Amino acid sequence: MAAPRLLMNLPGQTSWYASPLVADLDGDGSNELIAAYYSLYVYDSSGILLDRADGGQGRIYAPHVVADLEGDGVVEIVYGNRHEVYAYEWRDGGLQLKSGWPADTTSAGRRSEVRGLAAADLDGDGTIEVVATTTQTAPTDQGGAQVFVLSADGSTYQPAGAGFPAWPRYNNRTGPGGDADRNGAGHQGYGAYGLNVALGDIDDDSQLEIIVTYDNHHIQAFNHDGVAIDASPWFRNRENAYRGNRMTWGQFIRWADPQVEENHYNLHRGDWPHPRSQEWLQWTASPPNIVDLDGDGRNEVLGVPNLVLFQGNKLGFSVPVVFCGKAQCAGNGCSIVKHCNAAAEHHRDARRVGLSASMAALLLLQRATAIRCEERLALNADRPTES
Repeated sequence: MAAPRLLMNLPGQTSWYASPLVADLDGDGSNELIAAYYSLYVYDSSGILLDRADGGQGRIYAPHVVADLEGDGVVEIVYGNRHEVYAYEWRDGGLQLKSGWPADTTSAGRRSEVRGLAAADLDGDGTIEVVATTTQTAPTDQGGAQVFVLSADGSTYQPAGAGFPAWPRYNNRTGPGGDADRNGAGHQGYGAYGLNVALGDIDDDSQLEIIVTYDNHHIQAFNHDGVAIDASPWFRNRENAYRGNRMTWGQFIRWADPQVEENHYNLHRGDWPHPRSQEWLQWTASPPNIVDLDGDGRNEVLGVPNLVLFQGNKLGFSVPVVFCGKAQCAGNGCSIVKHCNAAAEHHRDARRVGLSASMAALLLLQRATAIRCEERLALNADRPTES
């Protein structure tokens, strides 16, 4: 295999997490290069800048989407910039802002940044929906929402037959489709800070589901109509006010040790877990993924969380976390995490550890000690989700 060779160095701007995409925008058999910085750039295959769009007053943080949203032969490029989501059509060799866009993700009076973006045909009707997640931290009861689903025309997606406003989520409504009193305890969201959305089928129905990770230790699964999905009845609420109630995926924190989860969520026995002595999972900058890991035709949800363990006023960690296949899982709870405390045992006196979830990370401690970490986690979709 030949060594890689530098072909060109193209002018642009500072890039964040939106990797360049290659696509044939006009169907002429020649690919274009679509790069997202603070503005959107489109180059031809030889590196010549064809056009640039400057919609938005900030940066394009999340990867952009290139797709024919309506199936009409016109390709759109969709991106988030600050609190807005823009869609441009590629027409006559240039970018044209699509009618109905940009869409605004402001909630609770706060203009939070779009940090996650994904697109797919959620309901199988032939048109593509766009899902955006934001850094919104306003309380849910005050109208703070983190997850927005947009139709191809830029309006808020509302599936046929839903008797309640489907999106955004979470909402502060009660009753059918409401999050305020779901399973008694209700839902609380807090900031989707880093590419925190995935789309795919996790329950073998005809629609796709939306998986979102939050900065408050929660991971949630939504149906296309915005209703959160109940976890397995094996997981039950332990709080006195809601004792024994079912819980959605996002109504409980995930712990690294399966025995901790069994005692806390199933048996309701022993002391309540705490990161002073048990490792809990933190989903900051932890994009989820939906994939069939073991080739059995059913998807799993794959995530890469930080592991947090406090010792007094000090923060430790344990690595690695390795995912296991479904055949290796025992019991009904499906906490399928194996972990190793060896690294944490050697660094209990660390004052602070910053753990990067998206890649292997070199962690520098105040005592000038360094370790290399890898971390992986898989949540088995066929048990936390109702069949």
